[in-house]
Amino acid sequence: MIFQFLTMIMTANAQLEEGRQAKATAERNAFNVDTQRKMSQLEAKQRHNDRLELYRSNFSSNVAAFAATGRDVGDYANTTQSGSSVAAFLKRQREVATDDTSRSDMMGRAEALRYQAQAAAYRAQGRDSLVASRYRAFTSIASGLNDMSKTAASRGGF
Repeated sequence: MIFQFLTMIMTANAQLEEGRQAKATAERNAFNVDTQRKMSQLEAKQRHNDRLELYRSNFSSNVAAFAATGRDVGDYANTTQSGSSVAAFLKRQREVATDDTSRSDMMGRAEALRYQAQAAAYRAQGRDSLVASRYRAFTSIASGLNDMSKTAASRGGF
């Protein structure tokens, strides 16, 4: 009878510990995914900044090249006011850079959302494992007590 009781308690304790360990593992996985999400966001910002820097560099190079060939660059700082082909070229380059950065930013946000969902799934899995282990432990105790009462009844009481 003592052996049954000790076995029941040890089984229930092992089941609870299994749930706690599963939850801890899930939390570590979620932390790692959150870290990846933050790194991804930083990389997206860096891609954005790199593209803007490339645009600025190309813009300056293009203006210098046009000026060196004797083309009228006009008011190159305000490409929306001029009707020249140079202004149209520079305006198109700005649109391309803006589209590139917008697309890159959107992809970065989508990736961050994917990581966020993955971390939430890990956390939910950990909570579910812990709850399930509590149910298993309770069931083990109830089953063990039932078995003990059957054993005691067959022997004539506790």
